[in-house]
Amino acid sequence: MQKEGLIKNGGAYLLAVLGVLHGMMAVAAEPPRVKDSPIFSRFQERWTRALDTVGAPGFSVVVVKDNQVILLDGFGKRDVESGAPVTPDTMFYIASATKPFNAMAALALAEDGKLSLDAPVKQYLPQLELPDAELTSKLTPRDLMCHRYGINRSEIVFLDAYSGQITDEAYFRLLKKAEITHEVDYSNVHFTLLGRVIRAVSGQHWRDYLEARILKPAGMLRTTGYASLMYGDENVAYPHIEIEGKWRRSPVMKTDRTMHAAGGLGTTARDAGRWLRLNLNRGEIDGKRIVSSAGMEEMLKFQSKLPKSSGQIRVRQGFGLGWGRGTYRGRPYAFHGGGYVGTASSFSLLPEEGIGMAILVNSGGSGHGVADVVSVDIYDALLKLDEGDLLPAYERLAKSMRAKAEPAVIGDNLAVAGKLSRPIGDYIGTYRNADWGSVDVLHTDGLLSLRNGDLHGEMLSAGADAFLVVVEPNDPAAGRFIVKNDRVAALELEVFDKPVTFTRE
Repeated sequence: MQKEGLIKNGGAYLLAVLGVLHGMMAVAAEPPRVKDSPIFSRFQERWTRALDTVGAPGFSVVVVKDNQVILLDGFGKRDVESGAPVTPDTMFYIASATKPFNAMAALALAEDGKLSLDAPVKQYLPQLELPDAELTSKLTPRDLMCHRYGINRSEIVFLDAYSGQITDEAYFRLLKKAEITHEVDYSNVHFTLLGRVIRAVSGQHWRDYLEARILKPAGMLRTTGYASLMYGDENVAYPHIEIEGKWRRSPVMKTDRTMHAAGGLGTTARDAGRWLRLNLNRGEIDGKRIVSSAGMEEMLKFQSKLPKSSGQIRVRQGFGLGWGRGTYRGRPYAFHGGGYVGTASSFSLLPEEGIGMAILVNSGGSGHGVADVVSVDIYDALLKLDEGDLLPAYERLAKSMRAKAEPAVIGDNLAVAGKLSRPIGDYIGTYRNADWGSVDVLHTDGLLSLRNGDLHGEMLSAGADAFLVVVEPNDPAAGRFIVKNDRVAALELEVFDKPVTFTRE
């Protein structure tokens, strides 16, 4: 009897173990690639063609439907220098698509009883002062997350996102001179301010709190707010720019201090799939509750409406918390893209259909075109729509833009062009502007260069004491030295298309 019982019980145990293993294998099974998908395989050659004709070295894509990843793939190269391919685990910088992540972080703080979305920001940041005293007193985290008042300041955006020379002292001083539209208007400043709220309330830098409270619990282990970790990873997509028809690594790349709360994350297509599932499944993933279902409803519902809708296929109408809101061919649609030098990203949801996708690209302007073509192909295929083909229009646009593109800037370095009115040593040193930070003029190996925080470019001659700073070969910044009383007193440099004077220290 005992032996028979052991056999029976052992058989039941074996069947149970086999069942668990089968379940684990099912969970661990790799989602289909494009070529293996009955829905998307027809796009394999088309999307490969888009890389060449619209323009990008590579991209990755993930699609979620009904809480399952139904497509996960990579196309092209993550780095033209090595020729390494894009994979689902390649890390891409996603720029402004960071904003919904930090909206969820703020929501989590609210649910943990540490923050009220409708309390004055000034309650958490007493140093906050805007040029509008009434708005200073009533501005809330919710207002920031839905871009309700259009608060902006170019210097803050530049220092945060490009030079990295932002400090809290400079940030809050510049906010006192902020431009405010007093209507719904998208701005990075809303989320860099929110990042400071998160730090004040949680006691952690926004990216560390986000990682501990949202990313790790959601299983997003290859998502980071540190550029040093992203670009230190062997499987990373470098940003690329096109120079005279050839892709090159961008000389402008993110650093830890330019990874700000409005645009400071790197992630992979695989992790992006988990992010989409978390949002579509109302704050829960794999049985783990990250934020409440009610909180996710707040994130995705309309919080503010733009003064005027824009777009045709995808109509932009306003904002939820972090997410943009509108319609896709008439269906409720949540979205957020991101763009920076040499990189583009697109995240979007059709909440009522349980569909979401993310496309990560390692080129800038034309990369958005690649993402547009891929995303419309995917949505229309899943919705069984045949509403026209975007690819030919984007190909024509890309061809036109290439025809109009300025040639890469080349020329003699200012130090060797004989265009300086003073001895070269008179130009070397630090120049400062109270709002825009400092620039250093350097003389290395017989050549002049300029460093503006984390930006560094060669200085080419453009006439007597005039120069071009070539950080990006296709987009130089113009400048000139100002000589007074036989002394180099200042330099003028084009920043965000306007001249800024930096005084010699």
